[in-house]
Parts: sequence; structure tokens; C-alpha cells
Amino acid sequence: MKLLLGTDNEGKPAWHCAAYLRNLEELYKIWKRAKKKSTTEEVNNKFLLGTDNVGRTAWHCAAGNGNLEELYEIWVCAEKKLTTNEVKSKLLFGTDSEGKNARHWAAVNDNLEDLHKIRECAEEKLTTEEVKSKLLLGSDCWGRTAWHWAEANGNLEELHKLGECAEEKQSR
Repeated sequence: MKLLLGTDNEGKPAWHCAAYLRNLEELYKIWKRAKKKSTTEEVNNKFLLGTDNVGRTAWHCAAGNGNLEELYEIWVCAEKKLTTNEVKSKLLFGTDSEGKNARHWAAVNDNLEDLHKIRECAEEKLTTEEVKSKLLLGSDCWGRTAWHWAEANGNLEELHKLGECAEEKQSR
């Protein structure tokens, strides 16, 4: 168990590194070992919800690095093991030391597919009000939303899609 939970200088265990480095095969192996060797509490708190030195989960790492398959795999694992409240508060709304959630990191790094996947996952679990107030309008420590970060990267396509999503949620 110590090997699975050991961290690098940034506080990232192997689970985070696999998510960050686009290593889906290793992510599967670590998950399989973790389920065998760990308690439910350890799996939930150390793997799915565990954070590095700056408060990022493996979900943040995958979103920020454009790792769509890893992002989705973490989501599937989380849905099986975590409560709806944990998924909402720690994955969808969970923020790092800069106040950025996974959507912020996907937008900062111009990862359109991840932005869309996060929104799809969120819409399964969130109310319309939560999507509007926390997902679309959630801001980081500088007051910037994912919209601001997409704009800063000159991503007009994503701005258009974020706008459509916001309008659709407003009309409900």
C-alpha cells in the first residue's frame, strides 16, 4: 500500500501521475491494485479524492493535461465508489489552491474535449441551478470563470459552446 500512496516532490502519488501523463494502462493497473489492497476509505480519500501539494486531484490533473480517456476513467471509478455529494463537492466543484476546478484547468490548457466531457458528466449529477451557478459561473481566486480562460486562449469555438450551454440552462 505504501508504494501505491508514495508521492513525488509535488505530492502526486502514482495515480495522479498516470492521470497527468496520459497513461491509461497504468491508471487501470493502479486502480486494480488499490481496490485489492486498500480499504474503501483509502480508495475514496487517497485515490479518488486525494490531492497533491497544491490541492489538485487526479481529475484536475487529467483535465488540465487534455487526457480525455483518463478523465473519463476516473469519472467511472468515482461514480462506482463515491456518494453523489462527494462527486459534486470534490470532483465537479473541487478547487485547487488557485480556486480552479477541473473545467478551469481544461480551459486554461485549451482542452476542448475535456471541457465537453466534464460538462456531460456534470449534467448527469447536477441540478440546472448547480450547473449555472457553480459549473458555468464558478470562478477562481482571480474571479475568472472557464469562459474567461477560454477567451484568454482565443478559443472562439469553446466560447460559443459555453455560451450555448449557459443560454440553454437559463431558459430551463
